Amino acid sequence: MTHPPTSRALAPRSDAPRTLAVQGDRLLPVDAPDPGTADGYLRLTAHILLQAQRKDFHTVGVISARHGEGKTTAAVNLAVCLGRTRGRLGRVLLVDADARHRTLTRLLCGPDPEGADPEELAARHPMVVATGFAGVDLMTAPWGADALTLHDPGAWAQTFQDLRGRYGQIVIDCPSVLDDPEGMVLRDCAEELVLVVRAGRTTRSAVERSLRSVRQRVIGVIVHGGSAERGAGARR
Repeated sequence: MTHPPTSRALAPRSDAPRTLAVQGDRLLPVDAPDPGTADGYLRLTAHILLQAQRKDFHTVGVISARHGEGKTTAAVNLAVCLGRTRGRLGRVLLVDADARHRTLTRLLCGPDPEGADPEELAARHPMVVATGFAGVDLMTAPWGADALTLHDPGAWAQTFQDLRGRYGQIVIDCPSVLDDPEGMVLRDCAEELVLVVRAGRTTRSAVERSLRSVRQRVIGVIVHGGSAERGAGARR
């Protein structure tokens, strides 16, 4: 992972969803989100683009305290909004950095071939592929439980640095901060962070623990579920 992944080495699924929504513990493909959620994501997108111009950052990590709080859904929808608004300013790279679950990779590229050689999969991933989302490419998750993150934590940072010149924004679906040790490493590779919480599920203590060392880099908060389902809010 010390070099940029191979570009467009795999065709994306033709039935990839246009956007995603959370229902219980599942991700559901939808043609369009409800207006309130869409407005929230658009407000956060505008805030990120404005701050990116002021502060010259390119990487946004999407984090959550625990699994199942809608982090992957938020990363996809944020990347879709950025891809639609950046125009000629550059494409957006959506990164599946959660190698333990590989949710984005399986969702957008399909499952790995049955009986595939693990060594072949490890050599194949990560790679950059086109998606069905306008202006958005996907970097697939590395193969392996820790994806070299703990053995070579600088590899992710170097990869993102190498990709800065090719993409206007990089949105990283990070592992959960409190469940996976890789989450702490990937969190530190992003210049700015978006925190995702689940109403009625994410505890105050979990949020406080997640924010303890990153509060100054949280550029926005996305709330999923219940009466707080308003999409996203900007900070600073």
